[in-house]
Amino acid sequence: MAAGALKEKISEYAAFWHTPPKGYYVPYKEVAAFTVGKFGWVWACLLVAEIGLGVTNRIIAIGLNVQANHIQIMSILCTFISFFFTLYRSQLIDNPVDPKRRFSHYIKYMGYPTVTCALVLVWFPYSALPGGGESGAGYFLKCAVVFLCVIGIQYFYPLYSLANGNLIMIISPNTQERQNIQAISQTLYSVSWSISRPIITLIAGTLYKDSGMEYNLNLYRIWYIPFMVIGIACYYMLYYSVKERVIQAEKTAEEQKLKIRETIRAVGKNKNFWLLCAASWAGFLEGNSNDIIQHSFNFQNFGMPKEGNNLKATGLKALIDTINAEAALPAMLLSPLFVKLFGKRLIMIIVNFANIGLLGITYKYFRKIPILVTFSFINAFFNQLQGVISPNVDADIRDEQHYMTGERIDGMFGVVGYFGSLISMGTGFVTPALQKRAGIYDGNGAVDPATGKKSAWWILAQDEVFDRYCRIMIVASVIGAAANAIPYLFYDLTEKKQRAMMRVLKLRALKTDYADGKYTPKQLTEGVEIVRQARINALGEVLPMEKGLSLRERAERKAHNEDLTTVDIILKELPALGEDTLAQWEEEYETAVALVAAQEKEEETRIAAEKAAREAEKAERMAGRK
Repeated sequence: MAAGALKEKISEYAAFWHTPPKGYYVPYKEVAAFTVGKFGWVWACLLVAEIGLGVTNRIIAIGLNVQANHIQIMSILCTFISFFFTLYRSQLIDNPVDPKRRFSHYIKYMGYPTVTCALVLVWFPYSALPGGGESGAGYFLKCAVVFLCVIGIQYFYPLYSLANGNLIMIISPNTQERQNIQAISQTLYSVSWSISRPIITLIAGTLYKDSGMEYNLNLYRIWYIPFMVIGIACYYMLYYSVKERVIQAEKTAEEQKLKIRETIRAVGKNKNFWLLCAASWAGFLEGNSNDIIQHSFNFQNFGMPKEGNNLKATGLKALIDTINAEAALPAMLLSPLFVKLFGKRLIMIIVNFANIGLLGITYKYFRKIPILVTFSFINAFFNQLQGVISPNVDADIRDEQHYMTGERIDGMFGVVGYFGSLISMGTGFVTPALQKRAGIYDGNGAVDPATGKKSAWWILAQDEVFDRYCRIMIVASVIGAAANAIPYLFYDLTEKKQRAMMRVLKLRALKTDYADGKYTPKQLTEGVEIVRQARINALGEVLPMEKGLSLRERAERKAHNEDLTTVDIILKELPALGEDTLAQWEEEYETAVALVAAQEKEEETRIAAEKAAREAEKAERMAGRK
């Protein structure tokens, strides 16, 4: 039975490899390229992702021993400078040179400078600075090098990451299809972590077990490079193979020139966008407990003897990393089903409150490895589920903005969201204060046993301090999770509203393209069918969900009833189209349907001919071998 299902699935992929299923936009060939690209993204940015001006950052805070307050000061300076970078990026994106390459354009040009900045940061000879870079002028120069490298990353990296984060938003106007593609691509995306994370852990524990393991700079200088080279090559597939689909009239796309003031004003009126921002800003404490396992491994050795060879602890940590990485797989696979059943808003609320319950249990049992790993896995599942769904929530908001203003705005969302960085300048001091309360602060007397140098983080080797630190961070995470959930209680952009808005955008694009004579037969047939169905739905009645209905019948009735609740969004648009225009569309409808059928038949014939040619070539090769 399983073999039959697999064979059926393979047949489905073959049938829709070049042409997408009815009602969808993306052929499976493109989905495959997008998925491989997502895999490459993780490895391309493996080192860059480890670098950040955070007071718990492994490379800067611990590996380079930069003090927490100095990191926060550099973070504030970067925040101000990044504002101008963000303004510049928003103009590039909202006024693209090539409307068909709004995001994928930057894959080609921004990867190498991004990686170069990261490599300079870890390879710089800090020990050659005065005082070994640990005090006085040498320490100041070390901070300057770190700051300049981070500024370089903050300029190049956001442009490079645009494709990874934003291509899913415009790969299809169908929100359910976007979620399906996201789930498929994130599956391989999670595999990339499953491969890289345990390998890095084993290397750290085997080669650098006597020097803080994952805080040794040689780990980042050498062992990350092979991953990055392979990753950049895979990521290029997005540039060459993935198409961007924005529902916009051809003339509008070519002539779109948006001014900063106009786009800020437009985005500023989007309530749901601000709710999404509020959720992010209010939940800044939620991730504070994420490093407990990491610190348990590096400073407590998971309760194993702290002397001698730590290979047993290293192997356990690699296993745990593998288990936690696998939490992504079920989250990816189940996200389309969850979205279809519950909707994105409800899932985001449930996940945050479920995390609160898990954290409450972890507060008591964080030293019991099986319990810690179990709840860490479940927490990783919830976080991955949020991570898969969040881009689609953001995509829905961009679609809503497009509907509200008639312009496709993407870049300016980053500028308006920048104000959250101003908030984080204040909230960013909360975590260092909590760390200090736990005992982690410069001058606490802790020393790295491998080097003999002062290192505030090694205070966590003391059981009492470690326990206090964990409990403080868990409580902070509970507060963050609760604060993150509250804004979603007021979020009202449902999947059915988004679907109705996209239909309106199709009608607007058709109106402009029709007037310019640039419309396609398929575009016209879709427009007429949208108008016809809206008028039918206006007179329709809600169908009851009776017992005994098949799954297909229940799905059809549910879709029908949802369309009834949002039909007013489409009907309000009809007067703007004009009765004369609608009448002209109706007159040309039958002709357009015939043209679309002919085009589809021609495409099917072409694909069949290509398939026959490949099979004939394969048969000829087999005959030659014999």
